[in-house]
Amino acid sequence: ARWSVSSTARRPAPRPAGSPERTRPITIECVNDFRPDRREFFQSLAGRLADGARRRHGGLLGSLEREHATPRRKVAPPMPRAGAVERRAELDELRQIVAAHGLGHRLADVEPLARWSARLGVGEPADRAPSRFGGHPDLPAATAWPEWRGSKLDFLLQVSLEQLAAAGFHGAVPRAGTLFLFYARPEEPTGLTAEDRGSCVAFVGQAQPTAELEPPAAPARELQISVQLALPRVWAAPVARLDLDVREQGQWESVRAELARLQGIDVDEPSPGKRCLHRLGGYPDETRGGMPALCERMSAGVELDDESAAQHWGLMAQLSADDLLGWNWGDSARERLYVWSRNGVVQPERPLDLWAIRR
Repeated sequence: ARWSVSSTARRPAPRPAGSPERTRPITIECVNDFRPDRREFFQSLAGRLADGARRRHGGLLGSLEREHATPRRKVAPPMPRAGAVERRAELDELRQIVAAHGLGHRLADVEPLARWSARLGVGEPADRAPSRFGGHPDLPAATAWPEWRGSKLDFLLQVSLEQLAAAGFHGAVPRAGTLFLFYARPEEPTGLTAEDRGSCVAFVGQAQPTAELEPPAAPARELQISVQLALPRVWAAPVARLDLDVREQGQWESVRAELARLQGIDVDEPSPGKRCLHRLGGYPDETRGGMPALCERMSAGVELDDESAAQHWGLMAQLSADDLLGWNWGDSARERLYVWSRNGVVQPERPLDLWAIRR
């Protein structure tokens, strides 16, 4: 029922002094407006109560609603990926580019710094591909799974060196066998302290496919290989030791740009670390430098009096954050794992002297 109350009041006439006080007449009208729909009544009542509560305690209720609301999941866009090399440049073509850009008198300095680098693309799921990311490694017979601090290392990848050679890679690796790479991902060692020694392990051996005893930590995906010829940036330590003048520095960068154009790739990343770019050998895609000296200092456990010893370290692998592989090397997708090898040489059946840095 809805009760409507109205009142009317008449202004009393002025009364003479000493006369009795008169009351003001009030008319009360009650209207019984009965509604048979009780549900509508209670819904209306609840709504008015809620509106009143919000007006009185709106700030508190709003904060509680935000606190207990189901968070919306942000769907991260897929990571942009660096493309494969369209065609591999040859050393003769590099010599022609050097001469065309007026740096022919420095050819003896340029050519030794040219290195082959394999871009590693992520293909379709493939449990038995000779070269693959993740899955179960085809460990050589009698080879134990590498460990660090009492826990098994994560298997990252294996690369068939026959496939690597067939793609045109001429780096300091054997032409037969398989390269295996492991890393302590859960512990996330940075490589910035001497205590991180042994957190990354790589070796070469003959692959021996075995029956899978347990599900892999990450599903396997085919590893696709394309090879490029690369030169270091003009500010990199190997180029700085050449003591180029300003004009030669500009010519050096022009050679790098022309060499990249010939191979159908970017000379440098548009924004470092913002796309997936895995590579084996060559030079790192970064802008700070100094990692070879850091590797020598951390592995030796002492400060360097002469940083010439850092020249013996070469990039073995660069691995980016990758949503397809479930890889993340830190708090930011810009971080990468750089694996360096002393002398940059991979010998079969011998443990590699490695140092891994997250940056």
